[in-house]
Amino acid sequence: MRPARLNLLKTDDGIIIPIDYRSEAKAAIVTGVTGTIDYTIQETFDLVQSEDPASVVWNDIPDLTGKTAGVNSSGSVGATAIKFVVNTSTGDPTVTLNISQPNEHS
Repeated sequence: MRPARLNLLKTDDGIIIPIDYRSEAKAAIVTGVTGTIDYTIQETFDLVQSEDPASVVWNDIPDLTGKTAGVNSSGSVGATAIKFVVNTSTGDPTVTLNISQPNEHS
């Protein structure tokens, strides 16, 4: 997957970002925060582009749960997508989400 950089607002709650589930490498996830926000990044192993959205099972990424500051972490090998979840916020915070994942396919 090509590196991606997204500037997310509290109104982007629930945005889904597909990642390369065929890669043998974890997706690196780096966040930066401006303002006051408590957020969580979740991942799924369901095929988000072909499943009924209501049936997709999301799991919190432990190092990216209930965060209020920037964090360096990664998802799991085999995850198909990540989701940005706003837990609480004040004002107009911004979360910069950087995602990078090598194309290591067997």
